[in-house]
Amino acid sequence: GSGKTHTMFGPPSAKLTFTNNTSEWGIIPRACADVFEAIEFRKKHLEVEIDHELTISYIEVDGDNISNLLRGREPCGPSRAASHAYVLDQSTQEKVETLDQLLGFLGEGEKHKMYASTAMNQRSTRAHYLVFLTLRQHCKETNVEFTSRLCLADLGGSERLKKSQATGKQMVKATAINMGLLALKQCVDALNRGRNESHVPYYSSKLTRLLAVSLGGNSKTSAIICAAQEQDHEAESIAAMKFGEACSQITKSTKVNTATLSEVVKKLDAAIAGCEEKIRQNERWEVREVRQVDTRAQSTDNVEIRTESVLTGAEEYRQELESLLERREGLLCMQR
Repeated sequence: GSGKTHTMFGPPSAKLTFTNNTSEWGIIPRACADVFEAIEFRKKHLEVEIDHELTISYIEVDGDNISNLLRGREPCGPSRAASHAYVLDQSTQEKVETLDQLLGFLGEGEKHKMYASTAMNQRSTRAHYLVFLTLRQHCKETNVEFTSRLCLADLGGSERLKKSQATGKQMVKATAINMGLLALKQCVDALNRGRNESHVPYYSSKLTRLLAVSLGGNSKTSAIICAAQEQDHEAESIAAMKFGEACSQITKSTKVNTATLSEVVKKLDAAIAGCEEKIRQNERWEVREVRQVDTRAQSTDNVEIRTESVLTGAEEYRQELESLLERREGLLCMQR
């Protein structure tokens, strides 16, 4: 394979536990760790109290079939037609409190994924896999609520049946993967033409319905293109690079809800101004005598006495100001 699943999750030895060597983690477990680090940062540095709830969904998309890997491959929704809506209305979510618990869910999902050997890849994923992290936050002081969603996708690779030599059930699954990727390419092409000029066919597949908000909604999207180095796969590698180029040309505007953060920054600015005023009121210049012995002289009586002006007072306010400025810089980094 070209390394897509390895990039997103890590090597097979790390995917069931995610607890051995963090340097082997792929993007998905690393992103999970970053989310918890951000939550802890806000707890420590924000003056306002923010309640949060984090949930995870781990979904398999196999053509028109959508399965919940956190429930033993249980079909999503009461019917195949409504399965994508069942995922999007957050009915497949599991609440998580700690990073270890979240990594445990990833390991549980890994147990239920479909792998098979083909002529092109000894351990090939036979479907598309999506991990959704949903973070709901509520600021008690301002009563502002907002929800953020991170979609992490490990897409199955496009394969030519002549090369992969897939037959029977594996041929059906390869065809379903290719159809989903074709629908994704059509959506990317339509987004490049512009919404006013072209209809975006999100509803042409279950995969693109689930990725619609990530592709063209109020979101930021990144794509990682993996390609095999072998010359035998030259055509597939070139097609992958062209798809990545098309993704990079999509332009869209996003609106980030930073109202709560802005309120906290304003309060910090007021506290900084108040602290600076206290420093001005309490600091003073003092003249001190400094006695300096000339170590080169043989006599210890050779002492030089000089005076110097020293700014004193308000030491506790200076420490407080330094702490406030550090907190403000940290919050501004979160807004960037």
